[in-house]
Amino acid sequence: MATITDVKLDKPVEFCPYYERGGYASPIDGAQSFIMKPDDAQTLVESLIKVNKLDLIEESLQSLAVRRDGTVLKTAMPLLSEVKASFSLIDSVPHDLLKMIHAWELQGANEIHIDFEARC
Repeated sequence: MATITDVKLDKPVEFCPYYERGGYASPIDGAQSFIMKPDDAQTLVESLIKVNKLDLIEESLQSLAVRRDGTVLKTAMPLLSEVKASFSLIDSVPHDLLKMIHAWELQGANEIHIDFEARC
């Protein structure tokens, strides 16, 4: 698996809600993604390290997609419940993201895909 050193934290990070069942994940129809600013992404990663929860990202981090412009992505796919539990331990999560996670859960999401730009 990839590690956090394999991604660019000086680029925006996209959080997207998914419904996973039986090993197959589908995006939640009509749900808006959240784009995290690079400074917030760096702070979030530092906070996860402090509470020994970086595995939230690294456990599933892998190359799954390439943007239309050719940008290679690394995607983490933690369960929504794991994201909520880990984020409850830190205070650096943007309030707007926390609100979106709650809304995604109400829409049926149970997994969050976190897309980082990959280091080449």
